[in-house]
Amino acid sequence: MRRVALLDRIRNSNFIIKPKAYWNYDTMRYNFNVDIDISNEYNGKHNVGDVHKNNSNQEYVIVGICGRASGGAPLFTIEFLNTKYQTYVTGSNMSDGTIKDHFEPNVCGAGWIGYGDFRKSKDYSHWRSLIKRLFYKKHKSHKHYRGVNIDERWLDFGIFQEDITKLKGFDRELFETDEIVMDKDIGCYNLDENIYSPDTCEFIPREINDKIQLKHQDFIKYSYHNMIEFIHYNKTYVEETLKISAKGVNLVLTGKKVNHKGWVVEKVEPEEISFEYLMSLDEQVNNIKREYEDIIKYYHKRKFKATNHKTNKIYYCHNGGIFARFFDLTSGNISQCLNGHKDRYRGWEFELVNNFPSKINELNYVKYFEKTYGELI
Repeated sequence: MRRVALLDRIRNSNFIIKPKAYWNYDTMRYNFNVDIDISNEYNGKHNVGDVHKNNSNQEYVIVGICGRASGGAPLFTIEFLNTKYQTYVTGSNMSDGTIKDHFEPNVCGAGWIGYGDFRKSKDYSHWRSLIKRLFYKKHKSHKHYRGVNIDERWLDFGIFQEDITKLKGFDRELFETDEIVMDKDIGCYNLDENIYSPDTCEFIPREINDKIQLKHQDFIKYSYHNMIEFIHYNKTYVEETLKISAKGVNLVLTGKKVNHKGWVVEKVEPEEISFEYLMSLDEQVNNIKREYEDIIKYYHKRKFKATNHKTNKIYYCHNGGIFARFFDLTSGNISQCLNGHKDRYRGWEFELVNNFPSKINELNYVKYFEKTYGELI
């Protein structure tokens, strides 16, 4: 009723209208304090009370004349009928239909600009990127944000722009140079809801955020004969370090092979990766690298125990070829047993071991084996 009465009053007069916006938390929309001053008479084709449409077929009404643009053209205050969004425009803006209602959800059908200063490109690009990840299904990262919500207030860029400056860790200079980023995972870690909001978000150094974002990667668990087990996200790095083929790993992942060169691999759901692991990933990777070195040495110089179930004798060796020649076996079948493809071969059972028993001096175990055929008495 107040708005109708205002329009009735201004149809017969010319005014300067100065909208002052403030957020109404009850209606979740902007309200206005309107100061009205009588201006000089304006004669033109655009009159107060006229209703027009923009190129998106959205209706707005001219509610006042607020001055002149730098070139001298009159500036009009208009209000969109659907959202009550007010802005200043020139007559040419109205004629070409390019005026936009910044309260309409024009960003991915969910977010609107509001009274935000989108000329601050960093603020706007940060907000727009967030809205796209959450609501644009074709965005490359959308699959990682299923089930993630956003505070309704932050659908309005203007409110988002004001709120982020109050978040913990915000620094304008560091934000503009991409040295800090907004993160919700720390604030949501012990919550049932995963949400972007003023209560859950803070700004953290990019290098820490990069570790947290690894949770969106595809993690794989690698297990080598139940002696070495670790989880990693960089499949190529692991394959190159362990000297295993991508094709072999993929065959195991798809269930077409039981293992590849003794390695059993399986995908791990992100929920199974602990936050502590992600935060200590640098240390984890360094430890894994050291383990890799031991694994590689171990893999290329595999020590194994051979049990002859016919004679009940046990032998130790590191070279399947030598062992095969001594006992008239084939090294290929021995490898299949060691890799888990066979349980036994000609009454022999083969098992990988980390070290030989202390009774065998490792420096002389080859001579010991040649002399005794590795028999351990």
